[in-house]
Amino acid sequence: PLFALLIALAGVALLQKTNWTRTAACALALVVVSQFAGNAFLLYSFRTADYELVARQLRAAIPSGSSAYGITTFWLALNDRKYYAYDRAPFGYAMSVLKPDYLILNDRVMIHGSGYGMDDFKEVREQSNEFAKRSATLVATIPNPFYGELEVYRVCYGGTVVRACAKTE
Repeated sequence: PLFALLIALAGVALLQKTNWTRTAACALALVVVSQFAGNAFLLYSFRTADYELVARQLRAAIPSGSSAYGITTFWLALNDRKYYAYDRAPFGYAMSVLKPDYLILNDRVMIHGSGYGMDDFKEVREQSNEFAKRSATLVATIPNPFYGELEVYRVCYGGTVVRACAKTE
């Protein structure tokens, strides 16, 4: 909002040709240059984010008609399946009530947090990985330099041993 206000102020000052014209032109140029520089930096930083490839790999690992639990980012890739996001539904609730068929674990956000300097998904990461060891089978690993080393697990409910569950499917 601040940049929009500065652009509007600079534009009005330029149109009125007041004493502020030079200052307004400088402010406008600064805002425009900072926006282009910021966007260029983001594009360069996210150049390895091949969402289409990751989406195809997730769709191959999680069959149609199944449900999945992961970060909101991957909902779009799996929008024709039931999808529950760990940043919206607590892990315990998801496993006891929603019971998704698949877990998408260890993405960039789960490992590093949401970018505010805190490990804000430590609890869900620890709970989900421990649960996966006990009650799930790894069906795919999807490495990506931007999204992380994704692990897709098929969940087995009912407290049975994972190997026994895998044999009955």
